[in-house]
Amino acid sequence: MSKRLGLIIGVNQYQDPAFRPLQFAENDARALAQWLVNVQGGKWAPSDVQHVQGTYATRELIESLIVQMCIHMAEPGDVVLIYFAGHAFLDEINGEGFLALANTRYQEPMTGIHLRAFAQQIMTQSRAAHILLILDCFQTGQGWSMRRSSPCDSKPMVDSFLNIIQQLDNRLLICSCRGNELVQEVGNRNLGLFAHRMILGVCGPAADPATGNIELRQLYTYLTNTLGEQQRPQVFGQQQSPLVLVGDMPFAGSPRQLSPTGYPPFSPPSGALNMSNGQSATSPVTEGMQYSASPAAEAMQYATMAAQAPGAVMGQPPRPTIEQQRQQQNQQMLSQAQQLLQARNFPEAFNIVEQVLQVTPNDTAALILKGQILGTGGRVQEAMAVVDQLLQANANDTMAWNMRAVLLSNMGQYQDALAAVERSLEIEANNPESYGIKSNIMANMAAAQISGNGAKGSMGASGRLQNSFEVQTDRARSFFIALGLEILGFILGTVGGALPILQPGLPSILGILLVSLGLTMQCASVARGTFRDGFVHLLPPILISVTAGGVLFAAGGIFISIKLATPVSMKLFALLQVHQSWIVPMAFLGVWFAMTAVAPFAVGIGGLIGGLIARIIRRRR
Repeated sequence: MSKRLGLIIGVNQYQDPAFRPLQFAENDARALAQWLVNVQGGKWAPSDVQHVQGTYATRELIESLIVQMCIHMAEPGDVVLIYFAGHAFLDEINGEGFLALANTRYQEPMTGIHLRAFAQQIMTQSRAAHILLILDCFQTGQGWSMRRSSPCDSKPMVDSFLNIIQQLDNRLLICSCRGNELVQEVGNRNLGLFAHRMILGVCGPAADPATGNIELRQLYTYLTNTLGEQQRPQVFGQQQSPLVLVGDMPFAGSPRQLSPTGYPPFSPPSGALNMSNGQSATSPVTEGMQYSASPAAEAMQYATMAAQAPGAVMGQPPRPTIEQQRQQQNQQMLSQAQQLLQARNFPEAFNIVEQVLQVTPNDTAALILKGQILGTGGRVQEAMAVVDQLLQANANDTMAWNMRAVLLSNMGQYQDALAAVERSLEIEANNPESYGIKSNIMANMAAAQISGNGAKGSMGASGRLQNSFEVQTDRARSFFIALGLEILGFILGTVGGALPILQPGLPSILGILLVSLGLTMQCASVARGTFRDGFVHLLPPILISVTAGGVLFAAGGIFISIKLATPVSMKLFALLQVHQSWIVPMAFLGVWFAMTAVAPFAVGIGGLIGGLIARIIRRRR
């Protein structure tokens, strides 16, 4: 049986300040989602409508929900509705259109939803009979002013998108301008003006008087007549069969053709084409109308009138029985609980479900929702008890087996979880949700095995961050220790080299030992550091080489001055003649400076090359 699937998204606040806060986007999404599942409204199945708003509406989540709904869930004959209320922007380089989610960054367009990629990967691949994308967007960025033909034109955002959907049947796009740098966001009764008129229209004015159905064409005509230039919708795509938003759906595979050449393209009603003197097109029915009730109240009034009015074709509907009234009330309460669950208001959602179960203890939908609330809230054991109750009532309930698999996986019991999802697949072999759960369980099993081979337990993101910080701290500590050792070695060697000059009475072996110890400390420290941590540990020997080289350069200058027989050099020459015993110790000191300038640096180069080779070999293994 054909079904209607909906994904309703609204975002007011953005992480990137380039997107100004919106006032009505989240209210619009919430109102539309609630109307769709209301038994006196759209009567869509609550399980088939997903509502995401605020900080939860990230690019990653929305992309996964779109793929799940359009590719995995939608079947031939189904209708898919995606409504987005938020910011839209253009890539400043190539002009491509993007939808901005809560975590989108304006300077990084690919952090948003790329409309051309959506058309290529979703519109062309989905099996759904119809896909309707409604974009109620605030136009952000300077790229709009250079490309649009009118102050509120949405076409620049969807140019490349249109090149794809114009070649497809029943892939439709409706765009409305929520605002931009020229016009502000406008609301009515705490809803954006476009959403307010749309909900008002589907509650009755846009309905077919003969059948009561609401098709996209009637809704588009109503919106075009009742909205001004800013919010007036632009519609793109090729519709070949009627898209019924409310009412009986056509049989899948045999859509009602409206003409031999297919459903004609959308065009504004004649009234919109006959405007003059800059006046906006308005319907005579709504011109000058005063609204005193809230949108929710208006919607309820229209829905109630439609429910109570005699049918034009079928006649007066029978009065609902007490049992039917109770079922309708339960459905309304469960729909409300579903919305609270999505808003993560677990206590309130749980209380509503408990009220339903007090009246009908074995209501399957209520038990499933109760299990979802308990599991999401972390009360796993209680959720397992609910699943057991479901399986006792129906051992072939695939939803219950899937819930059991997810709960067991969250508890780390992967083998039992795998057995549960396998049981679900035995009952319904082509269930995409079961396959997705199985894939997640197997991925968790693999991750647990890898973690077990390396260390006990698993380290989360905070643990990895802490470990990275500790590694960086350890490397810094190692560098400063190596620097200290090399400076100490240089000082020891210099003292050892100068000792025969300063204390000629001491044994010469003492100076040789100090020089050897200093050179060994330098070479060992730089070899270890460059082998482990790379080039940064070459900096200390370079510093010492420059210092020792400077001393040797100064000594060479003195030697040259002696050869030139300057007054200063004559005094130095006379001093050396008096202290001829200094010549050998000074030569020894010069040899030390030469060794400390060359040896540690050469050893460091060797350690650097050796460490690089070792890392390459380790990676290949």
